[in-house]
Amino acid sequence: MLFDEFVKVTADYWKQYLGFVSRAVSKGQTNSNNNKVLYPTILLCTKTDKYFIAELLGANPSYKNLIVKRHVEPFINRYINQFDTDTTERPLFNLDESENVRFINLILANQSDLKQVEKRFPFVKFEDSSTLMMKGSEGPTIKFSQKNYSATFLNCTLINTYLNAVRVKRVLYLTVINKSFTKQRYLKELPQGLQKGNELMGVISCSNEQAESFIVAGQFTNMFLMNKLRETTIGDFLKTHPEILKRALGTRRFVTEAYLPWIEKLPPNTDEAINPDLLIEREDGYYNYI
Repeated sequence: MLFDEFVKVTADYWKQYLGFVSRAVSKGQTNSNNNKVLYPTILLCTKTDKYFIAELLGANPSYKNLIVKRHVEPFINRYINQFDTDTTERPLFNLDESENVRFINLILANQSDLKQVEKRFPFVKFEDSSTLMMKGSEGPTIKFSQKNYSATFLNCTLINTYLNAVRVKRVLYLTVINKSFTKQRYLKELPQGLQKGNELMGVISCSNEQAESFIVAGQFTNMFLMNKLRETTIGDFLKTHPEILKRALGTRRFVTEAYLPWIEKLPPNTDEAINPDLLIEREDGYYNYI
């Protein structure tokens, strides 16, 4: 299957599914225990040397559409474990010649890595998840061999460390398939990644505003820790989660990537316009730009 086909099949599937969930929630046909339902805003499709990856990102209280973005990452293990390093250490899970492996509601970590998180960030609490960890290992959480076929992560937390750095990747939905998959083979696998009783997948149940803030912050962290992710992808995330910049910069309004034609300009300037990354509204109604 070609990458373009993988992107289209995945986008069509998730847009239809999330639209169905949104309509069901609005009609009161779901039981959320009075919690707010948060929807992803971005489908990030990534091409690596041997695999295609699809990941849902974002957490918005309303579903309007799913923005489809593309990314290129040379190595699958760097994408999953978030460090630009290769290691011969034994991983927690070595996926080799396996297909349709599913990790659901799990914290995946080495014991030493989990202890580092608990020591450095004692306020972090992992709830509603089981923990799988390995004692006496310093390797990565997950390692894909060149011969693996497919795996799916649903509501999982992956913890990895390198030297003094700690990275925690909160996964709402992430699937990995080998490039050798045909469209028909992939279509048969997609629904299997969602079969878990009547529980809705690809969305987040949130009990209060503080929890919602933590969830959005975790999703944003996933974005900016990705290797060479396009600025426009991060910009689209901020557009669909404006509260991040509003709170951080203390502003009521901001504009990203505005197109501002020159009214007056001096040579040797031949540009038709400027395109600042960010315009931030001040209290007096004027804007500062970055």
